[in-house]
Amino acid sequence: MKHSNIYYITSRNKETQNFEFVEVNGIAVRNSHGLDLFRHKVEGKSHETVFEGMTGYKVCDIRPSSTGNDCVSSPKYIDVFLETYHQIDKIHTYERIRRSLEQMKTEGKLSPRYTEPDKKRPPKTKATNPDVAFSKCLYEKGKKHFIRIHNQDGVQLFKRKDSGNGSHFTVYAPCNGWMITLGSNFNMDEYIKKLKEGLDIYVWLHETFEKQIADPNQWVDIGVAEYLDRRDEADEHNAPIKAAREEKRIKENEEKENKHKEQIQKRSDKYDACISNAVNAIRNNEELSNNDIETLTGNVTSIILELMRVYNIEIPLKTKGWINSALVRIYHKNDAYTYSYYSKSRDSSVFMDYLNKLINAIKEV
Repeated sequence: MKHSNIYYITSRNKETQNFEFVEVNGIAVRNSHGLDLFRHKVEGKSHETVFEGMTGYKVCDIRPSSTGNDCVSSPKYIDVFLETYHQIDKIHTYERIRRSLEQMKTEGKLSPRYTEPDKKRPPKTKATNPDVAFSKCLYEKGKKHFIRIHNQDGVQLFKRKDSGNGSHFTVYAPCNGWMITLGSNFNMDEYIKKLKEGLDIYVWLHETFEKQIADPNQWVDIGVAEYLDRRDEADEHNAPIKAAREEKRIKENEEKENKHKEQIQKRSDKYDACISNAVNAIRNNEELSNNDIETLTGNVTSIILELMRVYNIEIPLKTKGWINSALVRIYHKNDAYTYSYYSKSRDSSVFMDYLNKLINAIKEV
C-alpha cells in the first residue's frame, strides 16, 4: 500500500556507488496506464522530471520548449508519451519500468513508499508575523488583516492591511480578540496618551452602549452591540427610532416631490404664457423682441427659435445659431413683418423665408 504523499527517487550514493532511495517532494501525475507517477525538480536542474513511484526511476523530463524523445512539454501529455514510445519502441521507458517492477518485487527492493509503514508528510507551516493580525473588527463582517503601527509601553495600535501607504488611515486597538476603531491616525498621540493613562476599551464600549440604550431617542451603535453580543437588545431599542426616521424620510421625499412638481408647473405656466403672448403679438402685427425663454426641459433658447420649433418649421443649424445670437426683434412694417439684428453680426440670407413661414403658420390657425 503506497503512502499518501511521500515520494522517493533512486540516486547513486557517492561514497558506496550504490543506488539508494531518496525522499523528495513530489506531485502526482495522472495517467491511464496504472502507473504511480509523480513529478519532481531534481537539485541542480532547471526543469522538472517525471518518476515512477514503485521504482523511483526517471520516466521523462518536462521541458515546455523541447520536443526531444525523452521529454514532454507538460505532465498532461504523459499518456501520449508512454503509449507512443511503447508502441514504436524507440526507447524502453514503459517496458523497462514493468521489467524492473517484477525484479524489484521479487528482491523486495521496492520504494519505501510501498514497503515502509504508511506515513504522511507533515503539513508546511508558515512562520507567523507578530506584527500582522487576523481579527474581527467593528462594523464589518468576517475577519480582516491588520498591521501593527505602534507597540510601546503596552500600547498596541494597528491599521488595516488594505489601507495602502497613504498618509491617512484609521487606527485600531486590539480588545478581546477584536479590533476596535479609534479614529484617524492624525489623532494617534491622543489615543496613545489615553491608553497609557489606563483607558479600558471594553469598559469604554460597555459604558457607551449602556448610555445609548438608556436613552429612547438615542441610536444604539450596532457595531458595539455585536462586539458585546447584545445585538438583539440594540435592534429592539433601535426599531422605533428606525421607524420614525423612515417616516420622516418618506415625508421629506413627498415634500421634495411636491416641490419639484410645483416648480415644473410654474415653469410650464410661465412657458405657456410666453408662447401665448408671442403668438398674440404676431397675430396683432405687434413688435416681438427675441428674448430668452426657458423651455419645459429647463433649457434656454430664444422666443423666435422656440416658436419655429412649436410650429414645426425645420431650420438649418447655422440659421438656428444666427437666430439665437444675432436676431434682435421682428416687427410689422408696410403690411409685412421684417426684422433687425445686431450691427456686429452679418445678415442672414435665408431667415426671411423662415420668418414668413412662421408668420403664415401662426396667422392661419
